[in-house]
Amino acid sequence: LMCPPALLALDCTCIHKIRHRNKESYQSNSLTRWSEVSRRIEMWTSVQELNELGEYTAVELHQAKDVNTGGVFQLRQGHSRRLQVAVKPVLQSGTLPLMVEAILSVSIGCVSVRSTKLQRGLDSYQEEDLNCVRERWSEALMKRREYLDEQIKKIIHKQEKTEDDVEREARLVEQWVGLTEERNAVLVPAPGSGIPGAPAHWTPPPGVEAHIPVLFLDLNADDLTMNEHLTGPHASGVNSILPKEHGSQFFYLPIIRHSDQEVLAVCSWDSSIHDSVHLNRITPPNERIYLILKATVQLSHPASMELVIRKRIAVNVYNKQSFTQSLKRRMSLKNVLYSCGVLYEIVSNIPKASEETEDRETLALMAARGESVSSTDGETYIEKYIRGVLEVENILSLERLRQAVTIKEALSAKGRHIRRSISTPNVQYISCSRSDLSRSEDDDFKGCSETNLDISDSSSNYQDASLYATLPKDSPQKSNKYQGPILEGPL
Repeated sequence: LMCPPALLALDCTCIHKIRHRNKESYQSNSLTRWSEVSRRIEMWTSVQELNELGEYTAVELHQAKDVNTGGVFQLRQGHSRRLQVAVKPVLQSGTLPLMVEAILSVSIGCVSVRSTKLQRGLDSYQEEDLNCVRERWSEALMKRREYLDEQIKKIIHKQEKTEDDVEREARLVEQWVGLTEERNAVLVPAPGSGIPGAPAHWTPPPGVEAHIPVLFLDLNADDLTMNEHLTGPHASGVNSILPKEHGSQFFYLPIIRHSDQEVLAVCSWDSSIHDSVHLNRITPPNERIYLILKATVQLSHPASMELVIRKRIAVNVYNKQSFTQSLKRRMSLKNVLYSCGVLYEIVSNIPKASEETEDRETLALMAARGESVSSTDGETYIEKYIRGVLEVENILSLERLRQAVTIKEALSAKGRHIRRSISTPNVQYISCSRSDLSRSEDDDFKGCSETNLDISDSSSNYQDASLYATLPKDSPQKSNKYQGPILEGPL
């Protein structure tokens, strides 16, 4: 194996300029690494009711100190209702190329009652995926620690140390200290550090939950491909259950309308399907009614896969507003909210830099000195360095993927929503040629006619619906012909 002299010279020159690392630089590098593999998405939901004019309008969302879901939806007893769900990425929240293409299905269930005086409020936060991220991260750091311990012991046991050995020992110890700081960040990340699980360092806007749950996609770190077929019952997020959710029934709701301008779906919701007295009667003042809303969305980037996200909502059923409530409503009409949301931190994989056993600049020095001693994994220093240099092709592929997502987001912002995205199940097949862009524009116009056809078909199916049907236990697939609210088996 031959290593390009120019690359070695460049790395060796940069090494002498970066001799010491402090805690601030470490946190900056850690933030940069995690921002490349993560991005946030927001899920918004609202409830619509049929008014006196025969139109569906959004119900009010009242704020309460004991409610952590963003507010309490005010539902009129006995009225026909609809649910609206919208999902979109958050701008400037990371550089992971993430794009949500469509909402595939929506289900609701897990009716629970909480006392406002004796019990704490519920929200949409869970740590199932966060624990998985920390476990994978800890395993990678443990392997690196074992490697550094082995290399440091080799130098310590040498009877005569050269200047190169002393310098290498200092660098290895420096890496070992940085590794200790990184291990501490796994369990107790600093607020606002950008590391998954870091305490929220922000003031959420009205209607938004304060805590940000994590969803782990577990993609291949080299090319962001899936390790397995993540659809249906194996989709990411299926097992990321919320507190009080286990064993609860969920009902799939018929989607009666999609939006061509954004990823949005409107569903018909008949609350009587839950057969819950808490949704049929007027809610007492000392009770809070909670439900969980689940949406399965289709991702086109970074990989073509399905993702399940959840939003817990709080509702209050009333019959008629009193004079005092009506007066308060008129006085605060300017500050009335109609929807609530939650932010999710989507993590594609563990940063590649955390999985490397030794810093690349140190490997460059060892390769330049002609060291050929193999480590326990059987690779020489020159082989390790060359393998790291060849990863630049994957970096360029990911950058092209980010540019493709940026272009599509810009077109969507201008009203040119692309219903069908460029097919990129693997970033190695990405093309930025003019022919690809022209094909995507043609598909855009074809998608408009397909959208109208899909809406008309779903409307006709919805009008003919009169029966209830059940679905097999772990199957999130929708039937093409609507047969009423579908019961989803407990997880």
